[in-house]
Amino acid sequence: MQFLSDVYLRCPDCNGRRYRDELLEITVQGKGAAAGRSMADVLEMTVSEAVTFFADQPEVLRTLQPLADVGLEYLKLGQPVPTLSGGEASA
Repeated sequence: MQFLSDVYLRCPDCNGRRYRDELLEITVQGKGAAAGRSMADVLEMTVSEAVTFFADQPEVLRTLQPLADVGLEYLKLGQPVPTLSGGEASA
């Protein structure tokens, strides 16, 4: 039973991005014009967006493709676990 709603507070240091400045300064190279995204930008991508972004990186696609294959391409890479349904969490 849950009597209180979930409370999410935005961190004033990272503005809700959940990582320290040192990590957010790192850029991730992808395919095409979308190259050079920050780690926070990558974590905001859906699985289908990430499959396109990392199209030329087979080691990343090996991890992402099974999620897309079972229909979870709408999930964000950095989606917090408590927001997943039971089926999404077990996939």
